[in-house]
Amino acid sequence: MKRSLLSITALAIAIACLAPAAPARAQASVQGGISVSAGVAVTTQPAPVVVAPAPVVVVAPAPPPVVVVQKPPPKVIIKTPPLRPPFEKQFGFGLRLNWGFHGREHMYGEGMGGGGLLLRMRLLPHFATEIGLDAYGGEGYDGAKRVEVPFSLGLMWMPMYYLTRVQFYTIGGLGGAWAHVGEDPYVDKPFYLGAFIGAGFELKLGIKRRLALFTDLRGFIRKRLNDRPEDTLIPDGGSCKGSGELKECTDWEGGVTWSIGIVAYF
Repeated sequence: MKRSLLSITALAIAIACLAPAAPARAQASVQGGISVSAGVAVTTQPAPVVVAPAPVVVVAPAPPPVVVVQKPPPKVIIKTPPLRPPFEKQFGFGLRLNWGFHGREHMYGEGMGGGGLLLRMRLLPHFATEIGLDAYGGEGYDGAKRVEVPFSLGLMWMPMYYLTRVQFYTIGGLGGAWAHVGEDPYVDKPFYLGAFIGAGFELKLGIKRRLALFTDLRGFIRKRLNDRPEDTLIPDGGSCKGSGELKECTDWEGGVTWSIGIVAYF
């Protein structure tokens, strides 16, 4: 029995030696006999608590707000011409000086001059009518004294605004003339009817453009309507060629007139 007790004691010592980190406690008591009790208390270190660092949260600043700037629409400037007063009908009374050149007058240096009255009525923005009555005097085709009283009715085209300072115009129409050729008692009194066409311009004066200076050049062609006298001593007015049996006359003639004048509009 002593051998068994020693064995147990040796076993307990061995266990204590094998576990030095764990404190061992052995109790042996002999009470009324031999009893051996052995207890092993193993104390373990608590596992270390690893506190993970809090994650670093990087908060990026919010992007700046996008401000949309709306550009105002470009200003459209429309230049409009100044308002013109509406068209008003005009009536004009005028005076003019005239120079006339007929047929072959330039061959002899002859010519005629005179003056006249006219009435211009602009009833539409670009159209007007003209009524004229004139008187010419001088020497005719072959140097014979000649007096003429022509009258005319023309239609004018004025392409510009009626208050424009410079007014270009064209004119054309019908006309007639009564003439007194020669001296008593050898006198011829032809009567003509024909047409004319021309062009000119007005220069308007004053704030309201009520006064205008004008000039124009007109060409005409006309025909004699009455019979020519048979007396050979009466001048033929230059409308005949040759003499005697070879004399040839025509009832047609033409020429040019140039006029300058002034018109007052109402």
